[in-house]
Amino acid sequence: LLVLLLIVPSESLGLSVPRASSVSRRLRSTVTTNNRSTRSSTTTENGTLLNASVRGGGGSEGNGVASPLPSLSKLSRSISRGYRARVAADPNFLVKSVLEVALAAGTQFAAEWNRRGGVKGCLTEIDFVVAGVLTAIAGKYYSAWRVAPTAKIDGDDDNDDAGDGSKDGVEEDGFWSTKVPSNAFQPYLLDGATRPTPIGRLASLVAPIPTLFRAGVIASAIGYGLTSVLITLRTLLVPDYVAQTVNINIVHACVYTGAFMSIVSNIRYQLLQGLIEPKLVDRFFGRWPPVQAALTFAVRLANGLLGSMIAIAGMKWLGLQKLKS
Repeated sequence: LLVLLLIVPSESLGLSVPRASSVSRRLRSTVTTNNRSTRSSTTTENGTLLNASVRGGGGSEGNGVASPLPSLSKLSRSISRGYRARVAADPNFLVKSVLEVALAAGTQFAAEWNRRGGVKGCLTEIDFVVAGVLTAIAGKYYSAWRVAPTAKIDGDDDNDDAGDGSKDGVEEDGFWSTKVPSNAFQPYLLDGATRPTPIGRLASLVAPIPTLFRAGVIASAIGYGLTSVLITLRTLLVPDYVAQTVNINIVHACVYTGAFMSIVSNIRYQLLQGLIEPKLVDRFFGRWPPVQAALTFAVRLANGLLGSMIAIAGMKWLGLQKLKS
């Protein structure tokens, strides 16, 4: 819900919230006015004019510490523009986002249920199940966001932040920002007129790898970190409970999840959002919205189940999830 509130423009929700850019301008104007008003001139006995500038009453600016507000404003503006650029390429992106979060939790739990043998297996390995579901929700949605097709925002000539949200701060100006699409299969670049070159399409498979790896590490750290907190609370509240699972190495799990997202999730969502949905589902069944919605649900369900089963199988094969002997 927090992600949706950040990325959905307030106008679409019927809220009269000032835009981040206007808030930032007013903030800078207020600071400038205060700085001018607090600048005083004093005259010494010798008639020498001394200018003393008191800024913020010895606050963060006076100590040389930058305010976090501009960074937060820039992040919020970047996410909002990224969302609008994705909606410009796919008007159903918001609905698909909500669907993706729900399916991420559902398909991961279904995969856990299947791989661990039903109720008994899930209860025995509950530590792994909770961590897997939390990690899947964060990881799958970010994967879908990062490689979603983008298009130029109507009526906005300044698209430097749009589309890829400045490529999540990974790619630099030049080739990565102007020649590489966010999805390898989207028909045009962000300007809406230029066709991507074959090299640009291949580069779009490489460009998300750093951010997807970083997101996988963070998602896994959150998922397994929260699980470790739950295990600690359970140990304190129920001292007699004996866990059947071996404590997982969080560092190894983070590296595995980052590599999984940067390769497996990257390819799956590139194909899903750039080829299967727009080229097959939307093109041939767009005239029948109920059928289109049902097929969108089906392909995303299959994609989620496939990803979850591969992830669990890989964790077990590498020995990251073990039961006590």
